[in-house]
Amino acid sequence: MYHLPRHYLVKTDFEESTGITMTIPHEIKNYLAWFAFEQTAYKMADEFELEI
Repeated sequence: MYHLPRHYLVKTDFEESTGITMTIPHEIKNYLAWFAFEQTAYKMADEFELEI
């Protein structure tokens, strides 16, 4: 069974949930690592009903 790379799943999850196409300028691993961190922080804040 073939599994997609994690960075691809982060990108497609965002695009499918928002309808916005993500353009990645360069340094894909660094860009997506920060993006995934920020998305996780937003999801946690939402779950804990924190205002940001």
